[in-house]
Amino acid sequence: MGNDGSGLISKEEFATMKYDANVMTALRDLGIKEKQFDMYVQLLFDLPDKDPSDQGEASMGLEKLVEALCRLRPGAAVNLLDWSTFKTAVLRSQDEVQERVKKVYRLLRQKSKGGSVPSTPRIYQPIQEQPAQPKSPWKLSNRIMDEHAKRGAFLHCGEGVVGLHGPSAKLSGGPGQGALCGTLQSTTVDER
Repeated sequence: MGNDGSGLISKEEFATMKYDANVMTALRDLGIKEKQFDMYVQLLFDLPDKDPSDQGEASMGLEKLVEALCRLRPGAAVNLLDWSTFKTAVLRSQDEVQERVKKVYRLLRQKSKGGSVPSTPRIYQPIQEQPAQPKSPWKLSNRIMDEHAKRGAFLHCGEGVVGLHGPSAKLSGGPGQGALCGTLQSTTVDER
């Protein structure tokens, strides 16, 4: 195990096993074909690492290597732990790439001086689900209220009178009757 006497198998040592008939027979028994061998070299030893100087120099013990080969062999079922680990690695990688793109974007924006470039690229803004809003027939959104105010129909709150004024709706009530006292006389909204 290992030509250097370390008891570990390096990438180069594993790659040369392709030419050992006994190793290839054992791999065929696991369902691993000779043409897939190079993919295993990449999967097992070319894993991304934070320190680029360590890439390609990884080594592993025989037990760990056999376990990885059995787990990665064609037709092997993917268990939840493997899938979760893979998903986490992909998401982490995606976050790192996104941060790099944002950094490049910020640098380019700084260089462009005075351009009308948005502060964050639209495609990288996180999508947030809007919380469910309670539906109330008595609540007008700010946009609708602004539109009605432009047309002369607005909610007037002052001196104890609450009312919709203008051609679209009328609420009767008077001073001293309380802020929400009154009777709705018309509920139609004129959308002219």
